[in-house]
Amino acid sequence: MLSDSAPAAFKVGVKLSRINDKENILLQCTVDDALEKVVNNAIQSDDDAIKDKHLAKLDRIEEGNPVLFFSGFDNSEMMASYNLLGGEIYKENGKTAACAKAVPNAMSKPLQEVLEEISGDHSMAMMGKG
Repeated sequence: MLSDSAPAAFKVGVKLSRINDKENILLQCTVDDALEKVVNNAIQSDDDAIKDKHLAKLDRIEEGNPVLFFSGFDNSEMMASYNLLGGEIYKENGKTAACAKAVPNAMSKPLQEVLEEISGDHSMAMMGKG
């Protein structure tokens, strides 16, 4: 269970948002604004996961590799959560998810751009070109 992987993050009420299509409004926001909208439930989603209040971001753009994008997790809880969620994502679509943590330099960039960079870097690394 995810709460077992990240007990400290769960104590502060982290949330999960899954982006499954390129039309999601969060992709047009900066990383900072997108995280703020998720935290404040300022987005509408039919995905039950957001109601479960799990972790800050779980993102996937259809054409690329899935990206688990974390904010507010310490490194050990992030990796424990990645191991759990990454396994589920692999079972779901046969792809290995990239893992990244929100960093100050990315906060003002559009979320879509950041996720595409992470996904692209992950693809290159998986092909041994990174």
